[in-house]
Amino acid sequence: MKKEFFLCSIGTLLISLNAFAAIDVTKKNRGLFGYKQVVETVAEGKHTLSCFDPGKTKCKSSIGNYVVDDHLTLSENEFKIIDNRVEESVSGGSLNGRFVFDNKCYVIYSYCENSDHLKFSIYSMEEARENGLIY
Repeated sequence: MKKEFFLCSIGTLLISLNAFAAIDVTKKNRGLFGYKQVVETVAEGKHTLSCFDPGKTKCKSSIGNYVVDDHLTLSENEFKIIDNRVEESVSGGSLNGRFVFDNKCYVIYSYCENSDHLKFSIYSMEEARENGLIY
């Protein structure tokens, strides 16, 4: 139990340290059909999508496209592919991870099973390089 809490805390800390991400997605306490509350904010170069509690709403942007930064905008379909890959990785037992999507963007994710809390951040490749996430 302590080990799981520690790992969840470390994963959350790693993602929170990456506060310069252009897209942050948080999913907590998902229901069978979706979420009760979906909150989306786009301000000051940051796109945040937060989804909470059991309901019937999908966790997706109401805007359609996802502007990562000046270098990259993801289509709704591209975001869906990234979201599915994160979900599949977590379902497969990988609770923390990183990957490059289609040589376009860099994704970092963390899942805490005890609190059913998934968080992932998406960076353009340029932003990931500038901030030392990849070399």
